[in-house]
Amino acid sequence: MFTYQSPYDDDMLIYDIKRHRYLLNREYIFNIYGENKIVDDVKWTQIVNQISDNVYTFIYSFKQGKENYDHLEYELACNQYYREVLAEVLIWQYEYAITSGGDLVQLQHGFNSASDKMNNVENLRNELMISTKGYLRLLNVGLLESAFRTAFDYELYRVGY
Repeated sequence: MFTYQSPYDDDMLIYDIKRHRYLLNREYIFNIYGENKIVDDVKWTQIVNQISDNVYTFIYSFKQGKENYDHLEYELACNQYYREVLAEVLIWQYEYAITSGGDLVQLQHGFNSASDKMNNVENLRNELMISTKGYLRLLNVGLLESAFRTAFDYELYRVGY
């Protein structure tokens, strides 16, 4: 059975109540890698927001219908199992961004000037949007299914998160 509680900040994640999504905490980066390569506060804010946007947008792109989207928003905010999954996926997305600039792939237009060919834009907008490890983790825990199998109580929607 899943445990639910209101979103909270800790040394792994910080919850952005305005946008209803978790962001990486700098402490978590330091605990994993022993350093944080981004020391500038403005740049840090930009990259953690971009990383979170990419992961959440990717997850939400698999949902069909408002009820499934709203239910997923609640689950990602309050379900403690999914919070742990998000922490893993966000750290892998950070790694993807820092090592390869992969978090920016979906912004590319697809033209490869070296070969005068177009890359498949669908790949840039979808599979390459997040890290392979993140994609596989989200897939394995069922977050990339088109619908949830449980009922959703709208009285819970955006209450306390």
